[in-house]
Amino acid sequence: MRITYSTFKYFCPSSAQPSEKLVERIEAYIVKSNQKLREAIGAELHESLDALTFDPSNIPDDMQAMLLAAVTAFVCLDAYYEAIPSLDLVLTATGFGVVSNQNTAPASADRVRNLRERIAADRDDAFDYMLGLLRGYAPWCEGEQAQALFSSLFWRGADMVEFPDMKQPHRSDLLAARSKIEAGEIELARIISPELLEALCADIRTNTGSMRRSVFVAQCRRFVARAADSLDTTQQRLNLIAYLDRYLECFPEYEASSAYKANHFTPYENKLHDSCYFFGK
Repeated sequence: MRITYSTFKYFCPSSAQPSEKLVERIEAYIVKSNQKLREAIGAELHESLDALTFDPSNIPDDMQAMLLAAVTAFVCLDAYYEAIPSLDLVLTATGFGVVSNQNTAPASADRVRNLRERIAADRDDAFDYMLGLLRGYAPWCEGEQAQALFSSLFWRGADMVEFPDMKQPHRSDLLAARSKIEAGEIELARIISPELLEALCADIRTNTGSMRRSVFVAQCRRFVARAADSLDTTQQRLNLIAYLDRYLECFPEYEASSAYKANHFTPYENKLHDSCYFFGK
């Protein structure tokens, strides 16, 4: 993927516009970030985009152009984020730059940290936007990379808003909480069945879920968020089962599952005139 100076500048925060010299210095980081992208989305899709060059002067107005903008933004921002610790950054009147003489003072650690946090958030959002565009994209969404990226109901940082302590979550927050989410989804699968959980993830990946199923996914996320934080989920569990029972025709995977039978199991009532009546105190 060819990253020009104008492209790099286009995607960087206005307070940290890089110079052409800086872009040249971080070429190795651009290569590494491009490889990271390749591993995430797969070689075939990457090669189809890698042959193109994003033009900052044209507003993307079709699927391929918007996707190219998203992946280019990710590569630029990820490379910048990774390069910052190795650069002699300074804060000048026109933004951050590289120390070139004795008349400039290095930027404070707080300012550099804030810059990296801003770039990381923009990078995460670019990646999630890319995934949103790829949902339902037939040539890609049945491949291994798609299966891995959409193996959970929480596929983007914004889904983390269901967690009480998450106000403006990004993908970094999602990755940090992945083990907790997986534990919560194991609990969820016991209630709604592994078959339905897998089908709901497929709905998200292929962008084919009905309105009823989409509403149910939101309820599932609320359950997982509470389960992941070891909070009481009694009410959320009852809400899930009640919704499934009300719209059972929309959830054939659940109706045919052992979870459905378990949720509707009726214990034996010991009656006096039954042929197998049990005596006891």
